[in-house]
Amino acid sequence: MGHILLEKAFRYNVPKQKRNLFRDYKYNNIKGYWVNVKNGNALMLENGDFKPRTKKEDIETGEDRKGE
Repeated sequence: MGHILLEKAFRYNVPKQKRNLFRDYKYNNIKGYWVNVKNGNALMLENGDFKPRTKKEDIETGEDRKGE
């Protein structure tokens, strides 16, 4: 028998991202946004598969997961 939190905790599958924000992009303090270190494009204008996550993409917890 293990600890109750380990037995009852819900396990989440975290989606893997192909890019790393801190390796592939650099925050430009003067411009106020992230830029691609290879081509200088603004992250928000790129059409790639990587975008920083927002609050709406957070994993729901608390009331939404009761009883699971």
